[in-house]
Amino acid sequence: MTTSEALDTIFSFIPDNILNSFKKRGLYDPILSGQINSSADIYPRLTSAQAIWQNTDYSYLSKILIKYLHHGSILEIGCGSGNLIENLAQFKFKPIYGLDHSRAMIRLAKKRLKNYGQVYLISGKIEDYNFQKMAGINNVIINNFWGLLNKRASIKLLLDIKLNLKGKLIIGPIYEEIPTKIKLAADYLAKNLHFNYSYPLFTNFKQLGYQEKTIEVDGAKYYILSSNI
Repeated sequence: MTTSEALDTIFSFIPDNILNSFKKRGLYDPILSGQINSSADIYPRLTSAQAIWQNTDYSYLSKILIKYLHHGSILEIGCGSGNLIENLAQFKFKPIYGLDHSRAMIRLAKKRLKNYGQVYLISGKIEDYNFQKMAGINNVIINNFWGLLNKRASIKLLLDIKLNLKGKLIIGPIYEEIPTKIKLAADYLAKNLHFNYSYPLFTNFKQLGYQEKTIEVDGAKYYILSSNI
């Protein structure tokens, strides 16, 4: 496996024609030069054109999640371009907050959600966010984000949420096994470029005082967590 093949593998969720266009514009350059060392560091560098491919349809997921959410407010961590927020807003959850480190993603989310009331979008790094601003939040959702933080940062985030959460924390999707090609590519990049595609997933939520149950959505696990305090 070459470096180029490894990078193509971990970005294989992007359609080939779009990925080739992004590569010509330097998508891989910060990784190859050592300027960034984790997947999380890519997002602040995305242009609006590069961010637009993340356009997953979350209508099915939202219909499942609302069965477990408390009515009221929601904070989505890593909200991207606002796809999931848009679906949840249609079920009358208010207010809804979205936090993302990518300014390009936040710009897209603002366009998508401009006609929805009580939706507030925040550009910032989750490690720096003051969760006391969200004291009493009814629900927190971490979707397609878990694994972008190392263990220490993940635990700190979970404890910060726990102190301010009234209702449910939902984390997912978490797959039992990483596809072999992705794992080999990630191992190659970690060894040769010191680049972390995904940190080990912290899932010992009970240790931190959470009550948990799990549900399965399209072959992936979602954790439904609530605080014991």
